[in-house]
Amino acid sequence: LRQAGVDAKLFLTIYHTYQSVADEEGIHVLDRRTRRRNSPFRLWKKFVGYYYFLQYLRWVDVLHWHFTTRVLPFGLEFKLIRFLKKPAVVEFHGSEVRIPEVEYRDNPYYQQAYKKESFQRSRKNQKTFADAGFEVLIDPSDMPQYLQKDIFPRPYFVPRRILLDSFSPKYPDPERTTSVIVHSPSNRPVKGTQQILDAVERLKKRHSFEFLLIENKSHGQCLEIIREADIFIDQMILGWHGMAAVEAMACGKPVVCYIKPSLLEKCPKDFP
Repeated sequence: LRQAGVDAKLFLTIYHTYQSVADEEGIHVLDRRTRRRNSPFRLWKKFVGYYYFLQYLRWVDVLHWHFTTRVLPFGLEFKLIRFLKKPAVVEFHGSEVRIPEVEYRDNPYYQQAYKKESFQRSRKNQKTFADAGFEVLIDPSDMPQYLQKDIFPRPYFVPRRILLDSFSPKYPDPERTTSVIVHSPSNRPVKGTQQILDAVERLKKRHSFEFLLIENKSHGQCLEIIREADIFIDQMILGWHGMAAVEAMACGKPVVCYIKPSLLEKCPKDFP
């Protein structure tokens, strides 16, 4: 956004190791990975985070919210946004609005992965943002099936996207004798990691290759490892690809991923 001439600031709440961001002006990180929930240090970080969030909220002209991440206690951020009448959009990415009953229709693998998702949870999350005055952005491929039309009758469609200038492709070397295969799960059950590990063990009995399971690394570290690999495995459960697949392809890697039958028509004609 800044490269496009927009004066933009970022407020990022970190829950996982793989989340990372450059430390620069106009970016505040609220790190919620501290183990001791009520430690003085954690409480201090919370209050500092609240301060920056309120400052950014007062400053901003247009608010772009990702996922359904909460910042303030008791949902106060949404009451404030509605009170201040800030133009706002929310971008849903998956689990926060996914509906099991919809997914069960044509995805036999989904039931083993998810326990917390439900129609009620999806609808509640959507209504929270609609009531606060948000419009919605979604990927046109996999997300429309979960959107509640009585809550968001006119969604804006924006595909998963990256800045290609931020990536330098390094294509697999055909002269390399031992292929390197990488899998980087943000959530093992969701990505089908156990099934992938089982397949790797069976394949190793017949083929020679190196398999790397990337966990507890920052986003930047993951990308560096992927750049040196030959093949990237995304996920085998959800029926559509995520951002990791897009980034791996931008690094020049072929990506293995489960695309469920009903979404194949969203893919290019020459999709392998």
